[in-house]
Amino acid sequence: MSFKYGDSERVKDGRAFTDLNEARLAEVIGLVDGLEIRETWVTGDNRVGVDGRWLNAVLSVV
Repeated sequence: MSFKYGDSERVKDGRAFTDLNEARLAEVIGLVDGLEIRETWVTGDNRVGVDGRWLNAVLSVV
């Protein structure tokens, strides 16, 4: 999964967004029985002219 890197929820142009960092991802996943975070990494935005970071994660069912 991928999330814009941050720690907030926001609405832009009528669309709801959830931004996560590693700590917030751990909080959210901790609420779901049977899931664990296997790996996380941060990447830059690949869109031309857009500056930003993304939190990427691989989860597994336990």
